[in-house]
Amino acid sequence: MEPASKKMKMSVYKCDTCGKSFSQKQGLSRHKRTAHSKEKLECRSCSISFNRRDNYLRHMKRHEFQQIGGGSTEANTDKENESEPCNFKALNGTVETHIFEAKGLNKFDPMTFLKSQYDDVKEIIKFKIKERWYIKWYLSMKVKMSRRKGDDVETAEPHFRGKCQTSLKLEDIEAGLKESIKKMYISFIEYQRQGSNWTVDKVVDLTIHMARRHSPSSKNRTQYRSTCLGFNKGEVFPIHISKHRFEQHVNLLMISDNKKSHYCWIKDLNRLLGDQHSHRARHFHCPYCLHGFTKERILSNHLPYCQTHGPQKIELPTEENKWLHYKDIRKQLKVPYVIYADFECLQEPIVDSNECDQKTKKTTKHVPCGFAYKVVGLTPETSNEPVVYRGADAADKFVECMVKNRKK
Repeated sequence: MEPASKKMKMSVYKCDTCGKSFSQKQGLSRHKRTAHSKEKLECRSCSISFNRRDNYLRHMKRHEFQQIGGGSTEANTDKENESEPCNFKALNGTVETHIFEAKGLNKFDPMTFLKSQYDDVKEIIKFKIKERWYIKWYLSMKVKMSRRKGDDVETAEPHFRGKCQTSLKLEDIEAGLKESIKKMYISFIEYQRQGSNWTVDKVVDLTIHMARRHSPSSKNRTQYRSTCLGFNKGEVFPIHISKHRFEQHVNLLMISDNKKSHYCWIKDLNRLLGDQHSHRARHFHCPYCLHGFTKERILSNHLPYCQTHGPQKIELPTEENKWLHYKDIRKQLKVPYVIYADFECLQEPIVDSNECDQKTKKTTKHVPCGFAYKVVGLTPETSNEPVVYRGADAADKFVECMVKNRKK
C-alpha cells in the first residue's frame, strides 16, 4: 500500500509557465486557457475582452437587457445596477417584477406616462416570450394623490391594476397591453369619482408583474381550440369558445352542482346532441348555437355568420312571463293628417362626367318636371282635393305648397 504523502504528490497538477498547482486536471486546463491563452473574446459594443467564455456570455446578456430598457449600451456600461430591467426575481426566475419610475413631466399625468412607457413594456414582454416562455402578466400603476379637508391635507398612494393577461405568442402582446391600459384608466377615473376632490400629485411608478413557465418547443407543441359546454336540468348549452382557430379542437362538458364542478371530455359532440332529433340520420352541430344540420357543407356555410354572435343559449318564456305587452301608447294615437305625394322626373343624359375616381358611373340625371299630392285628414273638412302641378320649378313649388299647408 502506497503512503498518503506519495498519493498527494501524484494528484497535484502544476503549470509549466507560472508554477501554480491544482488538485484537478480540469482546474489546470482552465488556468492555462484563461491566464496564458492569447485568444480572447472581445465585446463589439464596449470593446471589453474576456478570457473565459461564460463571463463573455454573461456580459452579452447584460447588453441585451440594457437594449430592452431603452438606454444606450455604451453609456450604461458602468451602470450595471441601473440598466438591469428586472427588479425582483423569485422561485428561480418563475416570478419577476419590472419597475419603471416616473421621471420628467410625464409623471404628472397618468395617461401620458402610460403612453411613454408603452414601447418599453412591450419590448420586455416580447423578450420574455422569445425565451420560450409563455407568461402570465399584469400591470399596476402607483399614483400619489392628495385632497384638502379643512386645514389638513390627506394623502394616498393607490395602485391601479390592469387586467391579467396570458401571452403565448408575440401577436397577443398588442391587444393585451391596450386592454390593461384601458382597465387602469377606468379604475383611475372611478377612484376620483368615488372620493371627491382627489388631485394627482405625481405618478410614482409602473410595475410589470410576471409569472412564467417553460413551454415545450414550437416543433413539439400542439395548439388546441377549446369549447366548453354547460349542463343544467337536462339541457346542454355553450359557455365559452376560444377565439383562436387551430386545427385541433377539444370539447369539454362542465357538470356543476353549485358547490363543485367537474369537466368531462366530449369525444363526439354530434353524438352527444343526436337525441335532439327524431330521425336517426347523423347531424352536424354548430358549437355556437348547437343547431344541427343534415350536411357538413351547410354547417361550414353557417359558421362564419354564427360565430360573430358568440355562444348562444335558447331561453323560452316561463308560465308567468309568456305574454308580450304593447307599451308605446303614443304610437297608437292617430296623426291629424297625412300627405301623400308623388313626383315625376325627366331623365337627361350626362355626356361628360368628371367623377372618374368613383366606381359608379353616372349616365343620366333626374330632373323634376311635376308633382301631385293629397292631404288626408281625420274628417272631410281637414281633407283637401288633389293638387297637380307641372313645370320646370316643380321642386321649389312643392316646398312652397308644404309650407302653406303647415300654416293652415
